[in-house]
Amino acid sequence: MTIKEVNYISEISDQYDIFFVDLWGVIHDGVEAYPGVHEALSSLQKTGKKVIFLSNAPRRVFRVIEGLRNLGVQDGLYHDVITSGEVCFEHVKGHAGSLASFANKSKYIILGPERDAGLLDGAGHDMVKTVKEADFMLVTGFDHDDSNMDEMQPYLDEGIKLNLPLICANPDLIVVRLNGDKALCAGVVAQKYEEMGGKVTYFGKPYMAVYERCMQLVGNTPKSRIAAIGDSILNDIKGANDFGIDSYFIPGGIGGAELAIVHGQLPSPNNMQKFCETYGAKPTGILPKFVF
Repeated sequence: MTIKEVNYISEISDQYDIFFVDLWGVIHDGVEAYPGVHEALSSLQKTGKKVIFLSNAPRRVFRVIEGLRNLGVQDGLYHDVITSGEVCFEHVKGHAGSLASFANKSKYIILGPERDAGLLDGAGHDMVKTVKEADFMLVTGFDHDDSNMDEMQPYLDEGIKLNLPLICANPDLIVVRLNGDKALCAGVVAQKYEEMGGKVTYFGKPYMAVYERCMQLVGNTPKSRIAAIGDSILNDIKGANDFGIDSYFIPGGIGGAELAIVHGQLPSPNNMQKFCETYGAKPTGILPKFVF
């Protein structure tokens, strides 16, 4: 399959009715919205397209909406938001699906920053402060951009000794700011715990539960009229591939350093082909940034 080079969303917008759009790396860098995104969202809205923000943020939807408002992305510019954190909360609260084994486990410890402490509030479980008190662990991320695995290792070591399951509310490995700075995400912790022999349950892209949740919002729209846009080859593009929808990759985000480009640039076709082969995922097209 040939990977199309697309300079503007307007070149492909007629092909789709729904866009599943990533947030960090596409709409903003965690600090500010990227130039042109407001205009792009407004143009899509005016032409009758629905944008559903599909994010691996380990937070409830209402908190992400608050954050978007602070970035100037107002409610009327998109149709809805689905987050890995929200889907995680819904599953834990309902003791459903792959979390059935947690039905009788009522105490958990969060491995993550203070801002994520309320993720499971109202889900029927009690948060504790130490691993030895917990029935399961929930990882949401790191405290700071310069944090590293050394901070998490003691918790993982104790979790392995106690045979505790781990829930990962954000499968991302890293995020990248517009200036190129990188920060580790919860997926790194979950990956390490698996390598140590621990049991991990993931919520978020590329796992299917978040896509199925999105489909509840789009009615009978066929998959052929839905496209995903994101900057993670492993999460956004692999997830879209597995779910059976088209995808458009913004290569200057998470993959920028490996592709030797920055946000807003496109790699050479040869480099992009090798990149896709390395990660076993392939987008329908590549897009320099989210502009209409």
